[in-house]
Amino acid sequence: PEVIAFIDDEWVGNYHTIDALPIDGTIGFATGVGAVRFSAPSVQRLDRSNALGHHPIWPSGLNTTTNSPLLGEELVNRRCHGIPLADAGTLLVWIPGQEAAKDEQDRDSWDRRDAVDEAIRTTRGAAEGLNRDRFPLGLVVAIPATLGVKEIEKVKTELRKDPGLVFVVTHNRKTSVAAFGKASEPGEPMPALVLIDSRGVVRRIHSRLRWERKLPWSLWHWSTVLRGRP
Repeated sequence: PEVIAFIDDEWVGNYHTIDALPIDGTIGFATGVGAVRFSAPSVQRLDRSNALGHHPIWPSGLNTTTNSPLLGEELVNRRCHGIPLADAGTLLVWIPGQEAAKDEQDRDSWDRRDAVDEAIRTTRGAAEGLNRDRFPLGLVVAIPATLGVKEIEKVKTELRKDPGLVFVVTHNRKTSVAAFGKASEPGEPMPALVLIDSRGVVRRIHSRLRWERKLPWSLWHWSTVLRGRP
């Protein structure tokens, strides 16, 4: 049910069916204006290696145990690994680690206490966003394993005080999840909200500002899709 498309060996996008059924049909191309010519198209089955979470021509999707150069839209419509999944879908709060900073100065300013506070505040804000519209999604926060045992336990202890169940997992990813550094994006790695469907497919990624108390529209829309009709 997954397609990864390249043109001239350059990645152009991913597609994944919402019901996880096999894709049946033909391959076509649409243009807004003019005409194009495609020559020597090829289709390669990736389902056998995808079952293992990887295949040789493209890095695996979001994974808590390994690093990946993919970020932002490159992770969308790809399966994730290492995240507890809920039947109605999952909202993942991703806290970047020190290694995700783009230069040495930013890495030096990274503070474990700030990362702990960020994890707690962002997760509580995400929980408020889910409760606001009564979305039955599971809530998971992924924090960098480099925080250390004491800081990780502090995050778990604080979140246990809140109503509702929040799973806390650690990750070893050295790169950011949400895109950053361009004109329309944050200037540095930020906490990210990742919307994952019940089958473990990433549907949306959004940089999270800690003072937000409602879901961004794109995540709200997908949460509505996953919830279905009341």
